[in-house]
Amino acid sequence: DSSNAKSIIKYNIDSANVETLEYFVDKAKHFKDIEIINSMFLRLEQTDNGHIFVPIVETILSYGDTVLNKRLLESIRANKGIKGWGLEKVTQLLDKNGLKL
Repeated sequence: DSSNAKSIIKYNIDSANVETLEYFVDKAKHFKDIEIINSMFLRLEQTDNGHIFVPIVETILSYGDTVLNKRLLESIRANKGIKGWGLEKVTQLLDKNGLKL
């Protein structure tokens, strides 16, 4: 059921390694669930690995929610570990969605 799916997705967003995280972040696109979203923001704010933060940014942007987009910009600005190729990719994603850092 969807409750079970949500808890599995949330658990894996909280704890999955770089090899499996993208799969679960992609599944999160189907659930605009606050617990899942908060887990994604927590990972985003604590990582410097582009293979983790880029898929999270893609998923949050997929919701098309102005409040989440504002929070996303704040989180990206606050995380000084978002740099290099990952920052370039994030900037491209933001541009596509009409957002600027």
